[in-house]
Amino acid sequence: MGYNRRRALIIRKAAGGFMVFKNKFLNIAVCDDDKILCSEIETMLNQIAEQLNIHVDISVWFSGETLQDYLNKGNRVDVLFLDIELMRLSGIDLGYYIRKALNNINIQIVYISFKTSYAMKLFKTQPYDFLVKPIHESDLMQVIQGILKVAETKNQIFNYQNGREIYSIEYDAILYFKSDRHKVLAVTKDKNIVFYGKLNDVANEAPPPFLLIHKSYLINRDYVIRYTFEFIEMKNHDLLPISKAYQKEVRDKLCYRGEVIE
Repeated sequence: MGYNRRRALIIRKAAGGFMVFKNKFLNIAVCDDDKILCSEIETMLNQIAEQLNIHVDISVWFSGETLQDYLNKGNRVDVLFLDIELMRLSGIDLGYYIRKALNNINIQIVYISFKTSYAMKLFKTQPYDFLVKPIHESDLMQVIQGILKVAETKNQIFNYQNGREIYSIEYDAILYFKSDRHKVLAVTKDKNIVFYGKLNDVANEAPPPFLLIHKSYLINRDYVIRYTFEFIEMKNHDLLPISKAYQKEVRDKLCYRGEVIE
């Protein structure tokens, strides 16, 4: 059975000490068969919304099946806090369904569990984060702040010069940058772009989803589909090397809490 109490929270004033995001709205779903935990998470999320001065609409679900049916009807969810050990349809199975069957890459999935040993099973569903129970408000605060920051960078524009002309492209369309002597290659969803410049200069200006993995490669983490200690596979199936100097940082930023790179 699914419990679906929706409440839009409109905030009048932000509390001090936090980064405030004005005029932001998030549809948040919480799916866990522990009703007490769901209530606690809902309460903490409402408190966080007040502190960040954002609007939230929270729905709570006690089974993966009821949430799956809700998503099948085209209902919008921006952030999903999803228990891994659900009774029938597991959180991992539901994550696969969202990414593969629904072809939805926009929902930010945050897995929650007592266990920390799911490794690449979670990575393949492209989650935003992994939280270990018991859940603390500080954990949820970090997640919501991070997701809001990501949303702000989605429409940022990368400008580059070719000859005397200045061109623009959304960062979100770029899979990765590659350095080639005095030139930089930008590999996008549709085409490759070449311009004169230095990769370090590009990296210094790039928004948070971009990560240096090699002196010659700057990747968009949103398009990573598989990784090992030595290589990263991008969504277009290009295999890019990870240099030893960057292996720890890549592992820390691509590997979720308690997980191990395969």
